[in-house]
Amino acid sequence: MAVALAVLSAAAALLLTGWVRHYALRAGMVDRPGERSSHTAPTPRGGGLAIGACLLAATVVLFLAGIVDGRLAAALVVGGAPVMLVAWREDRAGVPAPLRAVVYVAVAALGLFLQGGVDSLAVGETRIPFGLAGNALLVIGLAWLINLYNFMDGTDGLAATQAVTASVVAGGLFLVGGESGAAWVCLILASACVGFLYWNWPPARIFMGDTGSCLLGFTFGMLALAGENSGAVPLLAWLILLSLFVCDATLTLLKRFMRGQKWYSAHRSHAYQLLVQAGISHRQLAIAVLAVNACLLCPLAILAALRRDYLLPAALAALALGSALWIIVQWRCRPRPEAG
Repeated sequence: MAVALAVLSAAAALLLTGWVRHYALRAGMVDRPGERSSHTAPTPRGGGLAIGACLLAATVVLFLAGIVDGRLAAALVVGGAPVMLVAWREDRAGVPAPLRAVVYVAVAALGLFLQGGVDSLAVGETRIPFGLAGNALLVIGLAWLINLYNFMDGTDGLAATQAVTASVVAGGLFLVGGESGAAWVCLILASACVGFLYWNWPPARIFMGDTGSCLLGFTFGMLALAGENSGAVPLLAWLILLSLFVCDATLTLLKRFMRGQKWYSAHRSHAYQLLVQAGISHRQLAIAVLAVNACLLCPLAILAALRRDYLLPAALAALALGSALWIIVQWRCRPRPEAG
């Protein structure tokens, strides 16, 4: 049944993305090239609605069939629905940044609550106790994950390619760890992203938009909580899988903050944006990220999840790699001066 749902999700995402593209063109939901954009042709946005619709619908079906745990299903659906609604509104007409921030913090807290919080964090063979303060930090981290995935969705195929690789590897680890329900959610998410990639692979015919990128960030956060609580896929293993995005978004934010620039305003100073400005094509960038994930980060995450004594060193190595790549790109592809 779950395999059939995955195939159906890919086909449904393929068809729904085409419908969303048609709707977006009629409704004027189009990103037009600007000084701070990375594309050169007007392109409709909001295609991530297809990914979200497939994921949430399949999660409900899997829960009703007794395949997905009720806590994970509740977190994904009850928290994911408002993320999608607010993000879709942002794609259509815009939503004030403070309101979006409040909503994303609220759904992060809601998702954590629905999964029962996190008592402790696995760090190698030991666990660090997590009290109220630790869970509050998790809420901030989850809200940041929603935003950072949105920030990293700026070139064709990049965010969806990252989602496919992370979902496939995490799904396999969930399966090995005995959490088949979470594994099937990962498989369905990967399948929906593959269907969407038909339209989003360079040159993109539609963008994911906030609707898809914010939901992907939220979904990965919920799956990371489920993996940490079950012990199947530690949170640090998720950090390894997403480290390229985490390092680029976080270090760029810190850099802009230290320079007194508005971190939430549109800009082109992420490492992946600088690479495009330097002449790397969107296709080459997506393939390069896929290669780094497949050859380095995914094996590290698998090693960390299966050999817990390597968990912390592997996480530190992934963050070091992501930070080193960010520094090299920032140094070799210096952005043009920007107003604060």
